[in-house]
Amino acid sequence: MLTDAAIAALTASEDGLFTFFPPVRGFAENRWKYQEATRIEFSAVNQAGGEQVWFPRSAVAYITVEEGAITLAFRKEMEYSNGAVWPVRRQVGEAEEPEPEPEAMGTEAAGAAVARAKAGLPAAARARAPALSRPRPRWNQEPVFLVLAVAGSAALALVLVLVAAHAWLQPRQRTDSTPIDDPNLFTLTREDNYYDVVRKLGPPESERALSLAGSTLSQRALIYRGRNYAVVLLGVEGQRNYGQEQRYIGAIRLSDGAVVGSVRMAHDSTTDSLLKIFARQLKE
Repeated sequence: MLTDAAIAALTASEDGLFTFFPPVRGFAENRWKYQEATRIEFSAVNQAGGEQVWFPRSAVAYITVEEGAITLAFRKEMEYSNGAVWPVRRQVGEAEEPEPEPEAMGTEAAGAAVARAKAGLPAAARARAPALSRPRPRWNQEPVFLVLAVAGSAALALVLVLVAAHAWLQPRQRTDSTPIDDPNLFTLTREDNYYDVVRKLGPPESERALSLAGSTLSQRALIYRGRNYAVVLLGVEGQRNYGQEQRYIGAIRLSDGAVVGSVRMAHDSTTDSLLKIFARQLKE
């Protein structure tokens, strides 16, 4: 399910753009921008056609954030039809008929196949569907294409090797080898609330409210300046109508803004990206 923490990650990104996996059928481009959310749905705008589509939050299995790129993974493949999204359904025993190659069909048959394909798409997607191009040459008819493909594959492999070597030789910052000498800090878990933190670490020297664009959740930092770190609490939905209860999501070193502690969320994602945003606010 698309959790409040995942929505916070979407709103915290600079442009709010993300992709779906697998892509939604019926759209030519898999680039979306988050708009808003209710308790059961969220909406996004397709960046190619401009359509705003509502999705059930329960349809999302998990979210991944890699180098700033956000991906929402569906539980089941979805398709766009009649202004709404639906899980792709196939009848029992039904098999998809493979589309024949255009050069094997002839111009008239190929044009009919493209027309049938366009007829099954929404109007906006039909306008974006490519026209029938000339038949692609077969490898045994055009050997030069095979040579170019092999050369391109070798060049791509060389680039990947160079990128991997560059990443390996780059110095890496390690946030787990911090000189902070407070073993109690590393006993905190995501289940700890404000009173649990005070019980383990003692009262903070000061507190500061933090902000997250587009989020209705509350967040604050408990600052222990003498120990050179701040503990960050993020509001989560409370039970029995008690409102939001703030819980521990990580710690930030005050001297340089490095993340020295974070918690793991669902599907192996962490709170590191949120903590980096809060670290910039603590430096201001």
